[in-house]
Amino acid sequence: MSTIRSGARVRSGILRRAAARAAAIFWAPLSAASNLPVWHERARQRAALSTLDDRLLRDIGVDRASAQHEAERPFWER
Repeated sequence: MSTIRSGARVRSGILRRAAARAAAIFWAPLSAASNLPVWHERARQRAALSTLDDRLLRDIGVDRASAQHEAERPFWER
């Protein structure tokens, strides 16, 4: 009897994983589309950060190296 139950668990686990993969394939483009405004704003802010002079960077408490490092990060990274 335990063999039948464990076989059913294995099959249900396989089905759950297959359903999760199918859902991920379906939702991935929608998720990316919903992130577009966030990514655009992040890219805009990082570009603006790279144009600040040393006086403005001191005002916000960031040194030149940290600002440059942040500005060079890709838009999809938080």
